[in-house]
Amino acid sequence: MSLFQNDVHGAVLTNEGKIVFAEFERFLKQYQEMCQVLHGISMGRTFIRIGSSSIITAPVLPTLQKRFQDRFPDIQIISLATSIEEQFRLLDKGELDLIITAFPENIDKKEYLHYPLQKCESLLFCVHHTHPLASNTHVSWEQIAQEKLILLSERFNQTKQILREFEKRGLSPIVIQYTEQVYTVERFVEDNAACGFLPESTVSKNEKIIGLNYDEPEMRMIEIIWKRNRFTVDAVDAFIRLAKELYPAFGQ
Repeated sequence: MSLFQNDVHGAVLTNEGKIVFAEFERFLKQYQEMCQVLHGISMGRTFIRIGSSSIITAPVLPTLQKRFQDRFPDIQIISLATSIEEQFRLLDKGELDLIITAFPENIDKKEYLHYPLQKCESLLFCVHHTHPLASNTHVSWEQIAQEKLILLSERFNQTKQILREFEKRGLSPIVIQYTEQVYTVERFVEDNAACGFLPESTVSKNEKIIGLNYDEPEMRMIEIIWKRNRFTVDAVDAFIRLAKELYPAFGQ
């Protein structure tokens, strides 16, 4: 069969050529994945590459890493904190062994194996202790929309969810700054320069900040996630077993 034909632009693929090319691409991807596996085996791989979400995984990742290093001191953990979308992209490419995060709405869970660890930590709407809303126990989205806000950048799933809640209600929030750091949000609220959303554990440690409840979206689960139908080295299997041992409740 003819795989190429000539036109004004030179040689181009025929319909048959496109089919063969797609098959070769699939073969090459499988070949590259096999090479990664064989390289890991031949090197007796003693490291794990883990992706995480700095806010979402804060309640579980430090404990997991500490317990794993205590039990397996010769295995190195290479940790990367990045956006949820980037974590799944790197996991799909085989550049991460597993990720610890919450599933976003646009991801098909069937492509992955996963194990739930615990519910995500509650976010509170935070104001300075002298703020007029500080005496409240609950605020509405309408009240929040009237305040100057500092939010994490829009690459964070937390911020995407918050902005969706405003949009659903036809509200336009007054966002004076986006930031990459939870620390910056805390400092702005602490200095009464803006209001923001912070994890409950952060609020409890800062006397200058009052955390208020609001109609929060349904809480998701923190999960350990790895690619289905992909070979996992012994070190990765050991990490998954430890996670199941430390967090048995939701996985049963």
